[in-house]
Amino acid sequence: DLGPHVLDLAQAALGPITGIQAHGDSMRWVGLLVDHEGGRRSEIAISGTVGMPAGEMKTDVEIYGPNGIRILDARAGGGPDVLAELSSTFARVCRGEPHPLDARYGLELQRWIARAESLLATNP
Repeated sequence: DLGPHVLDLAQAALGPITGIQAHGDSMRWVGLLVDHEGGRRSEIAISGTVGMPAGEMKTDVEIYGPNGIRILDARAGGGPDVLAELSSTFARVCRGEPHPLDARYGLELQRWIARAESLLATNP
């Protein structure tokens, strides 16, 4: 369940994914090394089973670049303006307006997840 969200965020920050490597145990903890268009790379650690209380779970995303570090708390949300924009965009899409984050985009993310899963299965 976490994979599509994390890969979507990585693509939004660093550009389209061009390659992926994976290691770990899909039922416990997974490490991903993701190549992006233009030579950028992301390193992602995902675990939904670390056993921490919900209030202590780390949901930060850290981005390192030539201008320093940016940290985003994925649980912080964006406030009421984001929810209003999300609702408005959803309504427009329901009326037929195209959107770049459509089913094709979801399928692309799922293909990268499937690739990572196949790597985990062959490299225990």
